[in-house]
Amino acid sequence: MDGMKRILTSNSSFETLRKGDYIYVDKTAYLHSLVSQEGAMFFFSRPRRFGKTLTVSTLEAIFRGKRELFKGLAIDALGYDWKTYPVVHIDFGDCGKSTPEGLDGWLKDRLEEVADAYGIGPLDMTKTSDDLFAKLILLLSKKDKVVVLVDEYDKVLSDNALASNVLELRDTLKGIYDVIKTKGALLRFVFITGVTKFSKVGIFSGMNNLYDASLDPGYGTMMGYTQKELEENFAGHIDQGVKDAGMDREAYLAKIKAMYDGYKFTVESESVYNPVSIGLFFTQGHGRSFEDYWIDTENMKLVMDMATTIDLDVSDAIARGMSKRALESFDIANLKGMKGNPNKIQALLLQTGYLTIDHEDELERILFLRVPNGEVEDAYDKKKRVCAITGWKQPDTFLNLCSSTG
Repeated sequence: MDGMKRILTSNSSFETLRKGDYIYVDKTAYLHSLVSQEGAMFFFSRPRRFGKTLTVSTLEAIFRGKRELFKGLAIDALGYDWKTYPVVHIDFGDCGKSTPEGLDGWLKDRLEEVADAYGIGPLDMTKTSDDLFAKLILLLSKKDKVVVLVDEYDKVLSDNALASNVLELRDTLKGIYDVIKTKGALLRFVFITGVTKFSKVGIFSGMNNLYDASLDPGYGTMMGYTQKELEENFAGHIDQGVKDAGMDREAYLAKIKAMYDGYKFTVESESVYNPVSIGLFFTQGHGRSFEDYWIDTENMKLVMDMATTIDLDVSDAIARGMSKRALESFDIANLKGMKGNPNKIQALLLQTGYLTIDHEDELERILFLRVPNGEVEDAYDKKKRVCAITGWKQPDTFLNLCSSTG
């Protein structure tokens, strides 16, 4: 193991990875393409634990002008100006609120923290979070145009998808995005991530300049590892794994690929590996235990909620094609509305990583899906284990995952 860079899976801080000399798979050429566009607003969806938070952290380091962290990376040679901008970073992955009042208060606390960091507080905490956000952007814009980074925009909604107040939670969040829309002239850059694609008539209604790069082939491999990236960045760990597993190198790489590769986010793009699965395979699994590392209780929660509400049959979702229009009208706050709508069920399974793109009927604009890899297939095959972990009862029918009486 001597001479190999360490792997860090418990922290998604770009600065920590770079300063600690951990493995960082260089995606900064993609980010250079994004940040070079003045005033641009991007949305990007990928499954949980697929690199969204690290991407947001890297963008924050770029806009804070921390060029020293990027030495040797692609962006350092691409002609970026490294100017510093005020940054508002909101990470809903840290928000466990389940009421509109709690969510509004949590947002105000985050905004106050930003104001304090830039020495422009205190804010008037008697106002609503959207009013505070508008005021904060106005104050920060006196320094320079403002960068807004939002991670896991939909986590509060997915965590409370079956709650009676989910539409009120959505309205609270919508107020924040309405501010981004109205204050666009004061913004240098906006980047929003989530698991589920946004509905054009839902939470981002009216944000016509928000570009959804999720299905853009140019960014198809911006998150996840390509085969080349895997073999180049994890070369030492692969060599050690081949030795420890006592396998032929070609067979060893083929088994890793079968277990953890296979995600395709556009029809044209190369497939990619799940980055967390690869990291845990080489750390927890010591490069020889081909276990399920991505499938855990957090990842399964939304699918479990689906199983209590709709007739979830994954085999049917694979057999039938999915209209691409289903992605454009998907609304995570209307989980119950998916019942009887196979296309929307497929859209959710695609976005959460339980299915992936296989091929497309371009004439009909229909996507055909498949299970990405052995790791996800194991999640379906081992439903008894999954239900035991989550406390749900075993279903009677294959691939319905869990009964509604758990």
